[in-house]
Amino acid sequence: MKSLRITFFVVSLPSQTNINTAMDKHLDFFNYDGCLIHYEGRIQNICQAKMYGEESIAKPILLLAIIDSITDGEIVINQIRLTEELIERYGKLMKTYAKNLEYYSKTPIYNPFWHLQGDSFWHLYGAECIKEQKNTPSVPWIQEHVLYASVDEPLWILLQNESMRLQLRDYIIEHKLTDDFSNGKKIVEGLGVLAAILLAA
Repeated sequence: MKSLRITFFVVSLPSQTNINTAMDKHLDFFNYDGCLIHYEGRIQNICQAKMYGEESIAKPILLLAIIDSITDGEIVINQIRLTEELIERYGKLMKTYAKNLEYYSKTPIYNPFWHLQGDSFWHLYGAECIKEQKNTPSVPWIQEHVLYASVDEPLWILLQNESMRLQLRDYIIEHKLTDDFSNGKKIVEGLGVLAAILLAA
């Protein structure tokens, strides 16, 4: 009879001394491709506010900022805090991808940081009062009462793999910051031209 050999894989949290190697972890027996497809679908279906035909890109921008922060070693464990570095990175990305947006070009980071919890893969931890908070809180309120946010553990594992992380980043840009935005702008502009024609007639 052949003996059965069981191998255990232990993944420890990265320390400051091994950040670079932690950014490209790979777990055997983890379904990376299936996980990627799953969270691409979840991100595709996130709730995004709309105004006059424009769709808010705040949530995709926040996710992009988090992915880039992981790549640069600014976020090393699944505890995402509303730091000045994340706020600055979010602002730069917003300027890059919202250049043609009129209504959502300056959406502050506290909006997606708070409301992304409605999409079920983003979780906030902190004081008991955050469960009772109904209105969108400010950055100071979040920094005082929310200890950190975290994503689903499978998503976090996915983001530790460089190849998967870059694929998810590309997906967000292509599907939430490029095609959808361009199509929305064309529709709005087309309606504007049609209205002008009708008024002139």
